[in-house]
Amino acid sequence: MIQIVKINIIAIGNKLPEWISNGIHHYEKQLPKHLNFKIIQLEPQNRKKQNIAKVKEIEGEMLLKEAENSNILIAMDEHGQQKSTTDLKDSLDQWSQNGDNVSIIIGGADGLSSKCLESSSEKWALSRLTLPHSMARLLITEQLFRAYTLTINHPYHRE
Repeated sequence: MIQIVKINIIAIGNKLPEWISNGIHHYEKQLPKHLNFKIIQLEPQNRKKQNIAKVKEIEGEMLLKEAENSNILIAMDEHGQQKSTTDLKDSLDQWSQNGDNVSIIIGGADGLSSKCLESSSEKWALSRLTLPHSMARLLITEQLFRAYTLTINHPYHRE
């Protein structure tokens, strides 16, 4: 039985190029309501007035506070595990069966704090390439949509 799932992308940074925002909206509006998908954008810290370690610590606390009600915390990190679309579909199936509350966190320009990485249940990487964090939001949203289409045998995804 499919239950309501809560999936949040929680990211540091709130200035997205228009084409990224349009792309996110394109996929977001196609996701079914039972996935209860939302992107939460948090204000980045001023990097000119504080050292980078302090900035990462403050931003990490902001991310963890926003994700405190999640039972699954996924940290996006360049050293994380790369998932296939089929892997994501399997995760989506599991989350749907359990009615999970999933938060996917994306750090600021300098990445995630060690506390965020230690607190996460999983660490994922989109690629070994360094990607703009705004693009990561778009790619995750598209991959969630793609994984969803696999669960309903929609022809969007082809192997």
